[in-house]
Amino acid sequence: MRKKYPSKLLLFGEYLVLTGGAALAIPYHQFHTTWVDGGQDINELTSFYHHLVQFEELTPYFDFPRMKEDLDRGWGLESNIPMGCGLGSSAAVVAAVMDRYGLPKFFKATTAEVQALGKHMESFMHGKSSGVDILPIFYNCPIVVQDREVNLYPHSLPAIEHWQFELIDTGLTRNANRWINHFQEKLQSDSSFDRGLQRLTSLNNSIIQRVVGGYEKRLNNDLHHFSELQFKLFRDWIPNTMTNLWENELHRSGSIIKMLGAGGGGYFLKITY
Repeated sequence: MRKKYPSKLLLFGEYLVLTGGAALAIPYHQFHTTWVDGGQDINELTSFYHHLVQFEELTPYFDFPRMKEDLDRGWGLESNIPMGCGLGSSAAVVAAVMDRYGLPKFFKATTAEVQALGKHMESFMHGKSSGVDILPIFYNCPIVVQDREVNLYPHSLPAIEHWQFELIDTGLTRNANRWINHFQEKLQSDSSFDRGLQRLTSLNNSIIQRVVGGYEKRLNNDLHHFSELQFKLFRDWIPNTMTNLWENELHRSGSIIKMLGAGGGGYFLKITY
């Protein structure tokens, strides 16, 4: 059993993965969740336990009696992962439960099976979950998602090893459902948005292919163009507090700003490369 379960960053693919584009997510070790004796949110974990035992399909994979015993003894989770910001706070809880209470059958499961189990488990927090957010945290490695298929990259990605990540807090609450609905509506009603999205998807997929393939040539140029086009297409999703900062960054070299997840609030991401 691991001691810590990191947060996650969606480096590329927000919204684009909904229309067939690729997505790249990585574990982000600046924040983490860990098991402690006398941890926080015991009541919430107890509610989570009662949610989990309702699913008969989970029983062969997890030792729920031991989980109940641990909760009764006061074991819980402590986390410094910001909640509601797209950093995987709920996915880290699921990954921690999987790792601590997984039975031998669980640890023999395929990635697709782990994702399917995670969908049931994370539904407690979100009502509906793809199970994808759990994977970079549970496996502690980068993942690429495309056409509903997930590929793990258990070794480091040299192309991004020297990148530095900075979270920029907008100070605004993020409402993911609102902005996802807005995206779907704009996609249906605005043909120029659709065409721009196709260009952004091509850039997005090219960047991900270069990152996982170790091809750093032209990567910096693609990153700048990606930030520029995302800024143009997703202006509705960018709070006024971010506009000047993002525009100024476009006139510099060596770093970019991009959305992080649904946009509209929460955190944005600065990458220095």
